[in-house]
Amino acid sequence: MINFILYPGLHGTCLFFIWLISKYFKYNTIKSLSGFLFILWVLLVFFTPLAKNLAIKKERTYQTFTISELSSQKNRPMVLVLGAGKVSDPYLDPLKQLSNTVLCRLIEGIRIYQKADSAILITSGSSGRHSLTSQARVVAQAAIELGVSPSDTLELSNTNSTEEEALQYYKRFGTSRSLILVTSAIHMPRAMYLFQQLGVYPIPAPTDFLVKVDPESSKNWWLPSIKKLSMMDDVIHEYVGLYWAQIKRNKK
Repeated sequence: MINFILYPGLHGTCLFFIWLISKYFKYNTIKSLSGFLFILWVLLVFFTPLAKNLAIKKERTYQTFTISELSSQKNRPMVLVLGAGKVSDPYLDPLKQLSNTVLCRLIEGIRIYQKADSAILITSGSSGRHSLTSQARVVAQAAIELGVSPSDTLELSNTNSTEEEALQYYKRFGTSRSLILVTSAIHMPRAMYLFQQLGVYPIPAPTDFLVKVDPESSKNWWLPSIKKLSMMDDVIHEYVGLYWAQIKRNKK
């Protein structure tokens, strides 16, 4: 419900219908204000680089992972791949059941697993309301299909949010292990905050970047694109999510 309320497409739709209704009933003041706000919303979301700039600010908070960051670690590293959706379609094998977001995260997790010495790959995610198989299990099965040894996989199955993933990891492994945290780049600041509040300080491994800047390409930032709406949705979700996590922390 919160995700639905925060969706920027809903905001634009509401403004348009307010304008339409006020026009029909001749509420001129409301019509003028809602019309102005709707045009402003269209310009900001579809024509300006606002969503891109806000996404870059989030995504470039942490550098991409390099294996040299493990050189000072003494114990067996843990590579935690955070969940982000799967569909339990029996027609599809585990790899094809994963969302594109989880698939990107898993590929990065396996890349690090193959480079790190004696790493353990941890998958996470519950089964949800309408499935008997947890997301953690499906991602682990997909990882095994891609060459990860079954003995090198662990699962955090009872997690429905990043906060629960952090808490379950903390309860199971504590703070002494070397942890590499794999998640989408735009989600990484919030994920790091939630882990650090528990005394767990992972090495960030951001992936699944929304914004990829090619310095040789033309900068057509003014061209309208439906992708900007999706990007704005992700940006709002992460800014509000981090803000809410901070509020909950301050109340404790």
